[in-house]
Amino acid sequence: MAKKKTGATPAPAVPDDLAAAIAGSTAAAAAWAALSASCRREYVAWVEEAKRPATRQARIAKAVDMIPEV
Repeated sequence: MAKKKTGATPAPAVPDDLAAAIAGSTAAAAAWAALSASCRREYVAWVEEAKRPATRQARIAKAVDMIPEV
């Protein structure tokens, strides 16, 4: 039996370091507010999948640059 969809999935919990980086950029903050929950979820997952702290920081920096272009 297939599961019924119960509605929209809530927005993901944004890690503190990613949230701080987004808040530090006016363009990224405005664009982030306009993104759908699924798009936000993809960015959060991409950042959280990084195994090394250096990779995580690089992904956060790249995300802040990419978010306003979406």
